[in-house]
Amino acid sequence: MQGQLKLYRTSPDGNEVIIDLLEAGMTFGEARMFLADPHWHVSCAALGDTEVVAVDLPTFLAVLRDSIDTALVLLRQISERAERHVDDIERLALQGGACRVASYLLGQLPPGRSEYRLTVTKGVLATRLGLRAETLSRILRQLGAEGIVTVTSRNVVCVPNRQKLRRFVEEAGKA
Repeated sequence: MQGQLKLYRTSPDGNEVIIDLLEAGMTFGEARMFLADPHWHVSCAALGDTEVVAVDLPTFLAVLRDSIDTALVLLRQISERAERHVDDIERLALQGGACRVASYLLGQLPPGRSEYRLTVTKGVLATRLGLRAETLSRILRQLGAEGIVTVTSRNVVCVPNRQKLRRFVEEAGKA
């Protein structure tokens, strides 16, 4: 209903991998109900004050049986999430850290604007992008030194030239 959640897994040596970041209005866990073993294989944590609504399985299944439109909306959401995860895997496997950071920052930049506030901490962002916090800081300093992007101490991202950031992403993606 409000706030943010992170879905994550922790490796045996204590490293955390963020599987997804969820904003208010997003759903999670619904795909598990269609499996023989609906055990949830990720952990969930609130990123600040958050309100979550749970719907019990029999009620949820009854709604799906009664409304084809609701079932189709659910199917679309599950499909979109699967596509995002495929994109995430591709980025993590094929793109370097600077490209992942620049792509993320570009993807969050609202149309017609040159700045916005990050909705997650830099630590969460680093984990989500498969980086160490120090590596993210180094990349942000590099982007700042090149006049591509600056991030203030209040997590405001400033992009003086969207095209320059886009070119950086394209060139870093080719490297």
